[in-house]
Amino acid sequence: MQSKDPDTKPTLTAKEELRVSPNTIRRQALALMPGMEWNPLRTLDRNRPCPCLSERKFKVCCLPTLPVAVTAKQAAEIKIAMSKPDLVFATRENQGKLIGVAKAEIDRIDAERAAQRQEALDDPELKENGGIFRA
Repeated sequence: MQSKDPDTKPTLTAKEELRVSPNTIRRQALALMPGMEWNPLRTLDRNRPCPCLSERKFKVCCLPTLPVAVTAKQAAEIKIAMSKPDLVFATRENQGKLIGVAKAEIDRIDAERAAQRQEALDDPELKENGGIFRA
């Protein structure tokens, strides 16, 4: 019960104190630690596919293993990674899949660059100047 006097701070009865969860106590303790911030990854939608590419929901796959709080530097790095559309957690299980995706992306970029080089070499204006580009 809270006291009726408006000048006093609200206090909890013994029964209400028992209802305070351990998680609340832990969060209050972590919030007081200097240099720590809440883990931004814990704000991701729980029902989205897990970023580790396991095809399971985030809430049952990687969310339970994430730390509640991280250092300010880690939080800043996480926020940068979260701002990109292709957020992926690298784990031992998906390492081969990620390497395959990265190689495919490199091959795609190489093919684009080769096509651009060939297009530039086929440019008649460039051929007239002996391969030297003049604006």
